[in-house]
Amino acid sequence: MKRNPRLLKSLILLSVLLLCAKGISADEATQKTTATVDSSNQIARQIVESEIPVLVDFWAAWCPPCKYLDPIIEELEEEYKDRVLFIKVDVDRHKSLSAHFGVNVIPTIFLVDNSNVLSSIPGVRPKEHYAEKLDEIILNRQQSEKQ
Repeated sequence: MKRNPRLLKSLILLSVLLLCAKGISADEATQKTTATVDSSNQIARQIVESEIPVLVDFWAAWCPPCKYLDPIIEELEEEYKDRVLFIKVDVDRHKSLSAHFGVNVIPTIFLVDNSNVLSSIPGVRPKEHYAEKLDEIILNRQQSEKQ
């Protein structure tokens, strides 16, 4: 299997973001993964440059619904591995990115493909809701690639 350096970099970043989301400091995270927590601009670049659809989860550590959503997103991440890039964005830490996306409620999920926001999902929904949206994006992408 051919390794994709861009995907590997994205997975490392995602790992760091997830470690930070779980209360591990940026210093601890970088020691464990040898990567640094990216700035808002770097995260935005990852979203825009991704060759696969992106699920962007805007959250905050103090937000109870965000904590409720975490296991749902983790399950989806496992199920859609290599087909969807998952990025968590702490709204307190990345205010400019949150403002750019117009985040008013947390949690809010944005589904992005080819640099276009296809869906904004505020609050917490059942796992099936997110899966349905992701399946639709993946199917549309496959159909457009065939043309």
